[in-house]
Amino acid sequence: MEAAIERQARAAEPEVPYAPSWVDHLTGWVDRLPVPWWLFYVLLAAVLSGLVALGLWRAGVYAVVGFHPMQVWLPTLAAYLLGLMHAMDRAAAAAMRRFRPAFRGDESEFSTAVYRVTTLPGRRTLVITAVFTVLTIPLGRYEMSQIQTGGLELVPSVFLAVLAVLYVVSYPFFYHIWHQFREIHRLHRDWAEVRLSNIRPMYALSRVTGLAALGVVLNNYGWFLAQPGADLNNPVTIFESLFNFGIALVVFVWPLWSAHRLLAEAKERGLIRVAARKETARGQLHEAVDAGQLERVDPLNKVLGALEAENGELTKVATWPWAPGTLRGLLGTVLLPIALWLIQRLLGSLLQ
Repeated sequence: MEAAIERQARAAEPEVPYAPSWVDHLTGWVDRLPVPWWLFYVLLAAVLSGLVALGLWRAGVYAVVGFHPMQVWLPTLAAYLLGLMHAMDRAAAAAMRRFRPAFRGDESEFSTAVYRVTTLPGRRTLVITAVFTVLTIPLGRYEMSQIQTGGLELVPSVFLAVLAVLYVVSYPFFYHIWHQFREIHRLHRDWAEVRLSNIRPMYALSRVTGLAALGVVLNNYGWFLAQPGADLNNPVTIFESLFNFGIALVVFVWPLWSAHRLLAEAKERGLIRVAARKETARGQLHEAVDAGQLERVDPLNKVLGALEAENGELTKVATWPWAPGTLRGLLGTVLLPIALWLIQRLLGSLLQ
């Protein structure tokens, strides 16, 4: 008996396809701390901002420039992106539990799928972090010269340190989005089984894509807030805004395309089956009327009514696997500030 239990436990263990990344080691360590996981990132943002403030104060920047939001935003952004990756992994783990009824594999295969969705490959993440950070720091210095920096460029050592920390986090963040959502796409494509009687599991992972899209949008608004009075016609500002909104749209839609296709196909098959049964029942009804077998009419009418009700339910099935309120909340977050900004610009031009 004990041997059978042990074999079953081993069978349920995930097959680890690769070693975890430094991001996953960090989030695992944070989860083991005796404080809420999100509090760690709040404290990290405060510590990084404090170190930057100390460097600027010692260099006398505050006496020349004064306080500027970018002095806090850039170090805070590094902590924000780390926290967002952590939140996405936690959301993905919770969503996978809700997705389990639609997963066609066994427990071992499911555990491996959860691992892949919530864990970055270690070696690849390290290479991406190191190579892209080194290669793009010169580009980052040029980019920062086109926008407000709050006097950070006056202290080259602090400026380079802030850029390095930000890039060390940013590139794993973008890779995290690509890797996690590729795995979600594969999950739906290769492992999902649609049951039209219970399609809620197919909506589970939309919360992860919605969280990521919302996080990217808030990141973009953070850049705006950190540059009061910035020229909105600045090419760098326009490019970064379009880039972030484009990423938000892609990460919200692309990972769920396979789920949308599966739901649409299952819905179409269901409607075709119901239509065929309605045609059969309607033919039997006509035969009963023609033969004068009126005692069969009422039961066949009830069958047709039940099939019509089933057809109505199938017609209402949403083929885009977004949890209720997810799309509405994201659109509100993205479109409302844009609409307010456009109204402000319009009123400003009319009053001039």
